[in-house]
Amino acid sequence: MAWISEENKALLAKEGMKRGQTLTYDSVVQLTKKYPSLEFEDILTIVKYVDEDHSLDIMNMYCYHATKLESVQSAFEFASSYRNYDLLLALLDKHQHDDLLTEWCQVYELVSTLRYNIHIDFKEVLAKTEKLLPYIKSDLLITKLKILRYSAYYRLKQYKMAHAITLETAEFLKTLRPGYLKSVLAARVANNLAYSYFLFEHNVKKAEQLISSTIVNPATQEYILASAHQILGQIYIFNNFQKSKQNLIFSYNLYKKMNVLSQANVIKNNDLIFLHNVHQKYFPLDEDMDIEEQAHQYIIRKQPNKAIALLDMAEQQNGKNKFNLFYRSMATDNYHLCKEALHFAMMDGDFVFKKWMFKKFEEKYVLTNERGILN
Repeated sequence: MAWISEENKALLAKEGMKRGQTLTYDSVVQLTKKYPSLEFEDILTIVKYVDEDHSLDIMNMYCYHATKLESVQSAFEFASSYRNYDLLLALLDKHQHDDLLTEWCQVYELVSTLRYNIHIDFKEVLAKTEKLLPYIKSDLLITKLKILRYSAYYRLKQYKMAHAITLETAEFLKTLRPGYLKSVLAARVANNLAYSYFLFEHNVKKAEQLISSTIVNPATQEYILASAHQILGQIYIFNNFQKSKQNLIFSYNLYKKMNVLSQANVIKNNDLIFLHNVHQKYFPLDEDMDIEEQAHQYIIRKQPNKAIALLDMAEQQNGKNKFNLFYRSMATDNYHLCKEALHFAMMDGDFVFKKWMFKKFEEKYVLTNERGILN
């Protein structure tokens, strides 16, 4: 159910407005005229609470026609966070000559460019953010640029830098004035920080706390909520099959609802299959899946020759990586390949998978003391 403050709930009662009532853009405009103290976040939560089915259409119009400076600024982030890039382009076109919005147009033009660029050069993203930062005065826009920098460092596998900049951004956010922009940016930063704590420090408790803050944040929109549940699903992959599966399916359904099929397919073809493989559970082989996880499934089915054939194919296409080497070691019972896979995982800085691989390594080669390896 959509969240609303007690104060705004009382306002709706005073106006005779109830949940499930049909709203129009005009009726929302009349409400803002009658209560000019309502801020963007108030309007958004009221519209979602009263008429959730039509809330995006109403808010898209509200964003485009907004005239108050703070509402226009919030509209840029609304369009970005709800992935409505047609609205974002329309806002950029409308406000490009507004002196009070020059830096907002500069930052969100970069955001829109990234959205429409299929092959993003993340080194170029870093260069562009570095070029912009000295000229940006708005703390909110500085936060937005820092979030873009996190994404670039993460994609470039510079995980220590990604973690450091997210910690810095989280502290910086504490100094900002409450409002829609702070809330929505905080939700994204909490997600990034949770994933960073989980994947590179394996601090599951801290990661769960941060994800919980995202889920209860009233400004968290569906894309970030889907991401939060996907991260929760990944957190539970190794120790709680049911909780992991529930969160991954919840995330998958949200992404499908929003038509974000690329991310939905990652969950379907990677996360859910990996979950089943980790827990030694069969998964239908006719499903579309990552070739290395298909090999993993054949290992579970005790068909190592089929697994090796797929791993050979994958290595020809993508070269060596920690998964290819590790599954090959499982299929061939090769201790040295297992050590090489662990080395790749450590080079990646991938703490979670490294820990899982080392646990399997211990079970097979150390604890069982096979072949006289390591007492």
